Amino acid sequence: MDKFDEYMEHMKGLGPEEARNLMEGYKKKCTCASCPSYNECMARKRELIYCILGKSRNCQIDELGCICPDCPVASELDLKNSYYCTQGSENEARRTKR
Repeated sequence: MDKFDEYMEHMKGLGPEEARNLMEGYKKKCTCASCPSYNECMARKRELIYCILGKSRNCQIDELGCICPDCPVASELDLKNSYYCTQGSENEARRTKR
């Protein structure tokens, strides 16, 4: 079990407030807003941590570059994928590869 699998198991045991607090912590570490693909629509809707929450459902996104692999959240959770804002969360990516 890698760090991401451990994170997913940990999340199952959290209450709503604990989960919200954990997500806020990840949002503070998130570098999505510095990504070349991050646009005004995403900023206006305050979308972040696509790696956990999944792709943007509200904004049209052009893939202009990806900094996901360099993000502290990706490092902390041992994430393997990229372009989460257009492709979906790490969990979605792992489920489709199995």
